[in-house]
Amino acid sequence: MRRKARPNPHTFYSPQWPRKSRCALCRKDILVGDYNAIRTAYDIECLSQKGELAALLLGLKTFHFVEPHVYPRNVRAIQAAPRVKFGTVHREHRCNLTGVDFLVDSTATELPDQCPF
Repeated sequence: MRRKARPNPHTFYSPQWPRKSRCALCRKDILVGDYNAIRTAYDIECLSQKGELAALLLGLKTFHFVEPHVYPRNVRAIQAAPRVKFGTVHREHRCNLTGVDFLVDSTATELPDQCPF
């Protein structure tokens, strides 16, 4: 008779892939997930390099999503790969944040029709 697998005791600290939700305060669509056992809300829009810079200047944390992992974008990660090759970059959600919507990367999930070279 096979024994049941024991649950991993460290799953509490493992990041949970963000799921779509709605902010209770501003009613905006967001992504919600756990990172280091802390519930974190992310903006649903992908960021460009300028958008990531603006988010950092506003004091917001940025995260690199590569399914099924979520990585924080710290100084070392940004210096090593200013542009991410796989996945997308998102900022943490802050209600009523305006003026930086033009910095959203609209091509993050689309492939170009022609080679840019």
